[in-house]
Amino acid sequence: MSFLENLSRSRLAGLSIALAVILFFSVNVIASNVLRSSRADLTESGLYSLSNGTQDLLAKLEEPLHMRFFLSEGLVQSAPQLSAYAKRVRALLDTYANRAKGKITLEVIDPKPFSDAEDRAVGLGINRIRLANVPDALFFGLAVTNSTDGRANIPVFSPDRETFLEYDLTRLIAELGQRGKPVVALFDGLGIIGNPTARLPQQQIFAQLSEIYDVQLQRGDVDTLPENTRVVMVVHPQDLSERTLYTIDQWALGGGATMVFVDPNAETQIGQQPGVPPANPASNLEKLFAAWSVGYD
Repeated sequence: MSFLENLSRSRLAGLSIALAVILFFSVNVIASNVLRSSRADLTESGLYSLSNGTQDLLAKLEEPLHMRFFLSEGLVQSAPQLSAYAKRVRALLDTYANRAKGKITLEVIDPKPFSDAEDRAVGLGINRIRLANVPDALFFGLAVTNSTDGRANIPVFSPDRETFLEYDLTRLIAELGQRGKPVVALFDGLGIIGNPTARLPQQQIFAQLSEIYDVQLQRGDVDTLPENTRVVMVVHPQDLSERTLYTIDQWALGGGATMVFVDPNAETQIGQQPGVPPANPASNLEKLFAAWSVGYD
């Protein structure tokens, strides 16, 4: 498919795929029911709307979370260019808390100089911001904690990451709001996990998934998937055994979430020997596609 071709040609495209996969998992791994809310976002561009994946995550949170939003009033007054962004962050955090059915407590803190709040911000990993026209340190970050002393943060909300604001927030929630990482059973024919022997690093998509999910590589004949598997991910399958095909088929027929990435000419596939391209760069999953009535060329 074209998305795997694009992955090999551009790092930006690779990041886009990674984000798409994360959103898919948010829908299919963490929950199955879409939360309906009566609260509407009437902004033209939907600045305060949440994706279906984020809504599902909030509806199924297992751990109560405490979000501490550190925002210095002096920052808003002294840096007008950040004022609109700060308002958007605050509004989006309010939306998260309102959609979480009481599982998220939001605390907005203005850390005054030499105060306990300032000490708490620093202790939770929030970065100090220095402005030329302001003598005191300012703060614009988020710290999230759960009931088991887990913690994660956004040290500073950078305008450069505004496009990924929901993704960054949802990743923190997913990391702390569930008991243990969901398991992803990975069949990797492309080499996204990397190859230390050939000095090939893991691909960005694998690194992104591993931050939130317990990605377990499946090798050889597979007749049993790992315990607590939430998603089966098949990347560039080639010559899978009959037993493995049957296992994947039964998982999918049973309603298990399944992702399949195929490519007629996988340019980034890692060969058996370093520096030697694979003899056949095409994916091969015809038997399952035929059984599933899926067309592929």
